[in-house]
Amino acid sequence: MGYNYQADRWLWGVEADASYADFKGSDIESGTALLPPASLANITAVGEQRLNFFGTLRGRAGFLPTNSLLVYATGGLAYGHAESSTNTSDAGAPILTAPASGSASRMLAGWTAGGGLEAALPVSSAWRFKIEYLYYDLGKLTYTLSPAAVCAGACATTIGFVTTTASANFHGSIVRIGLNYEFH
Repeated sequence: MGYNYQADRWLWGVEADASYADFKGSDIESGTALLPPASLANITAVGEQRLNFFGTLRGRAGFLPTNSLLVYATGGLAYGHAESSTNTSDAGAPILTAPASGSASRMLAGWTAGGGLEAALPVSSAWRFKIEYLYYDLGKLTYTLSPAAVCAGACATTIGFVTTTASANFHGSIVRIGLNYEFH
């Protein structure tokens, strides 16, 4: 949905869109942690991310090199509903950590920028074919995992707790192909 104003071969406008999304990602990170009392533990973290709703509110500026072709740049606000979860496990050693987990879910807002082409279809100048590229960055979703117990002797004795935070970045690229109808 949007509104455009054209003066000679220049076009300015504003567009808004919102859609269901099913963008998923995952990551596995392994590392060594220093645990009390001065022991090392090999820990693996598995994170999963999902963006299940996405929308934008953007300005648009373009140029018509011919009467039937528009070349434009666009940018503005991007928003979406993000979810992330992380689970940790320990590879085992004299000092062990119990599994830890955590998750978060919320609306994020950030920015988007891109560009595209629109061309009138030969059947009618009101119908236009569109191809558009957008890069979006909604920022980070950061959350704390449940405290993991640090134990000795197959976790017979708890010798402390470790608290971990996880962060998931939500950014990416979108290519859209579509059909627009211009109301005059």
